[in-house]
Amino acid sequence: MPRYYFTEEDAKALAEIEGVNCVIKAADFLIDWNPGTDKFAENAAKVIEVLYMKYRNSGDPRLRAMAKAMEQEVAKMNMTLDEYFRWVAANRINYSLWVLAVETNKTTDILTYFNNVMKGRFLSPGEENAIVMSSAVLEDTGLEVGDETELVLCGKVYKLRIIGSIPPPMFPISVMDLGFLIRALKEAYGANASALPIYTRFFLKLRSPAYMDQVVSRVMSLLPGAWISFPAARAEVITRLLESFRASYNFMAIALVTVAVTCAVGLRGLEAMKNKREIGLLKAMGWAAGDLMTYVLVQAFVLGVASGAVAVALLLLIAPYIRALLMPNLTGVTGPARLTLSCLVESLAHRIPSPTMLLLDPLVGAAVSVGGSLVSLAYYLGLTPAETLRET
Repeated sequence: MPRYYFTEEDAKALAEIEGVNCVIKAADFLIDWNPGTDKFAENAAKVIEVLYMKYRNSGDPRLRAMAKAMEQEVAKMNMTLDEYFRWVAANRINYSLWVLAVETNKTTDILTYFNNVMKGRFLSPGEENAIVMSSAVLEDTGLEVGDETELVLCGKVYKLRIIGSIPPPMFPISVMDLGFLIRALKEAYGANASALPIYTRFFLKLRSPAYMDQVVSRVMSLLPGAWISFPAARAEVITRLLESFRASYNFMAIALVTVAVTCAVGLRGLEAMKNKREIGLLKAMGWAAGDLMTYVLVQAFVLGVASGAVAVALLLLIAPYIRALLMPNLTGVTGPARLTLSCLVESLAHRIPSPTMLLLDPLVGAAVSVGGSLVSLAYYLGLTPAETLRET
């Protein structure tokens, strides 16, 4: 099962791994937030309007009822829908801000991961009441570096100063100090925050790249199901290799169907003469054309499913060799990028052959077999019993 949350014990276990120099704890949170800017209110009003139109035009009666209730609320307030959307946007406080809270007193140890600041600066060690925001969030809200904004935790408002902005490709989320946020959450939620601190991410600094393989192996054994990623500067190499892997995966899917069809056609060919003789004998015994058709098509369906099952068994048998054959060549990639690709490719490789295609194989085999039987029946039923038996 995937691991979404980690504890202090997990952090201690990671710190004891040979080769790990520093463990930086972090956690993702969705926090209630209202920037309170005119630009944000305008954007939010558009979002609410789109939501209203979706509800009103929905095929779900419950959603249409929600749109109707909104219209009734607008009528009571003596507003137009546009005015209502703007009013809701300006007065709501339950928008969510995605925040990464990190141990800022340790980020100097992995500064290369946190130095992608577009404007302003990054958090100082232990800095409170400050936040570095995603540039996408600043653009959508009209906020700027140097402005103040408010977070709402269990009804309590915390004022934060925006000290820097970071680009979305690096961080699609905003960053603040972990210690400050944990204390604020405990203060706001009281007894309900007894499980804190919990973490969703760990950043590890290694003594040298030479420890990378053994650290990855140890982390995977300590935290099974955890997602492991590495900074990779050679993005163009990764993209090219993954495109190659995708092409190989598509080829494998086509090969699955081809094997099933080949098995079905081959078995149909072996059965053709046998069916011809049987039809001749059954016609001589007085079987009606409809009965003959049912008999042959049922036979063909069973044979087609069996051929698909044979294809599935064969492909499962040779799947390890096919995966090895289609695996991208990673020899040109070194360091963290290689480990990132190795983990990702290994995960994707386990999907070869595709479970969906394995399930479809018997159906494809049945369709080919039944189709072939229909063609042969059209010819056989036109022959007399004597002609059928004579030509056999």
